[in-house]
Amino acid sequence: MTPLDAQQATLAGEHAAVYLYGVFGAQASQSRQPALYAQLLDGFHVHRRRRDQLTVVIAHAGADPVASEVSYDLPATMATPAELNDAALQVERRIA
Repeated sequence: MTPLDAQQATLAGEHAAVYLYGVFGAQASQSRQPALYAQLLDGFHVHRRRRDQLTVVIAHAGADPVASEVSYDLPATMATPAELNDAALQVERRIA
């Protein structure tokens, strides 16, 4: 795998993380679960920033950054705060 291939794969993962964190945040309540909501929002911002940085790096290298998918597979369960937290942890483990 070339460094560019690794960057493109990482960018693909960041696209997925941004999408998934957006979905997770929509499932959490800012008023009822402020800590969880804040963590999900922070994760969304971190991954969006990384996605944007990688897009610039890849484009400056003269390559076309990989595009995001139209949609991504969602976890089967996201009904409780614990399930949302577990889903976010799974995203972090996969992207690491």
